[in-house]
Amino acid sequence: SMADELLLKSDANGKSSCGYDRRLWQAALLSFLIGFILFPIAGYFLIRKYSFLAGLMAFSGPVAGTLLLVLAVFCYSGSFKKMFETLDFRRVPLLICLVVLPAVALAITLSGGLVTVYWQKLAAHYNWTFGVPPTVDIAQNGNNTQVMILTVSALLLAPFYEEVLFRKALFEFARHHCGVVPAFIIAPLVFAVMHASLLQLPGLFVMALIWQFIYFFSRNLTVTMVLHLCNNIMAVGALLASRYMA
Repeated sequence: SMADELLLKSDANGKSSCGYDRRLWQAALLSFLIGFILFPIAGYFLIRKYSFLAGLMAFSGPVAGTLLLVLAVFCYSGSFKKMFETLDFRRVPLLICLVVLPAVALAITLSGGLVTVYWQKLAAHYNWTFGVPPTVDIAQNGNNTQVMILTVSALLLAPFYEEVLFRKALFEFARHHCGVVPAFIIAPLVFAVMHASLLQLPGLFVMALIWQFIYFFSRNLTVTMVLHLCNNIMAVGALLASRYMA
């Protein structure tokens, strides 16, 4: 329809009125391919002969991907202020960040955990077996370097990078090309799948779906980034406790 055409119309910079930014999507996709695909693959082939270098690649991949994304968005935005505007990072009152959002994050995390519990019961009923989630395996069996990489990635990189990649870039890309309803399924589902755990997939999908709704109605990625960070703090804390208190 004419309304849809106007909604999806892009300006000269590749940004549509529905929020889809072609340059942001390209930057996010490139950073993901380099930092989270190319670097880990290179590390996999290096691990047999150069274990230290492989570990360095595993750590530097997410860092390189995040920095590449920030640099690309900064270059086409022209300033840090415009970059944060492009990424929908807006100010949130400190009290909200310290009190309200952690409480909301706890409720969302518990919701995801409840879904995982019922998923486990369903799997047990049908004799399905799932492997140990990668994060749990690293926390329980990995060396100190791997645990450090997991902690730094989960607390410093993932809340920022994954919110930009999934909640902003991928969602708006899917919304632009497929519509709002499919986008609400595609972005959370890809987020859940990328964590490489069939056991955690339904719970992660539910959490990502809630975060997606919050971003969609608030248009403030700072909110979902804080929620994501709070969730990761709880998850990493539980994993480290199970490692060092066992």
